[in-house]
Amino acid sequence: MPHPVRSANLSPTRARDVFEGLVYMTGRATFSDEEWNLLVNLPRWVVRAASASQRDNARRTFIEVEAGFLSIAEGRTLGSDLVKEIAQQTMGVFDQPRGRPEDAGISFTDADTESGLAAVIDHAQAAVAIMVAKAPAHASAYRRWLLTISDEVVSAAKSHDKFGIGGVYVTESEETFDRRLERAIAEL
Repeated sequence: MPHPVRSANLSPTRARDVFEGLVYMTGRATFSDEEWNLLVNLPRWVVRAASASQRDNARRTFIEVEAGFLSIAEGRTLGSDLVKEIAQQTMGVFDQPRGRPEDAGISFTDADTESGLAAVIDHAQAAVAIMVAKAPAHASAYRRWLLTISDEVVSAAKSHDKFGIGGVYVTESEETFDRRLERAIAEL
């Protein structure tokens, strides 16, 4: 069988484009449905967990969720084709009822906030381990993306202020969640 690039009579530029297209072989097909769903839904869960790490009023929570949405969108610009693909799909399902943390048994009610945060961290660890095993060239970008999402959410709105005066952008509980996530998904 003839070599596809040699037999295609391609110009050097076109041959390079074909070759570069062959380099990106890690994609959706690399992962099982369960793994892919975890990779796609986890960024939403990180937004919810980072926001839930500090109880706030509805306006502040809205600001945090919007910051999370924008951070998820930024995943499309990190230089990883795989993370871009995941981010695009995450953006498409961000507001849909399926794939919410509650669908995975994760709750952020007053009584369950800590267990919900721990569950998201456990899922993040599993997702990064999957990336390291199946797409090692993209694992660092995925890890960096998750940490950026958390950082953006926890610093999006002030807490503990009085009529807009004083307060802090990152509370101790938000910082604690952010650092726990960082430690959990550090180089595996």
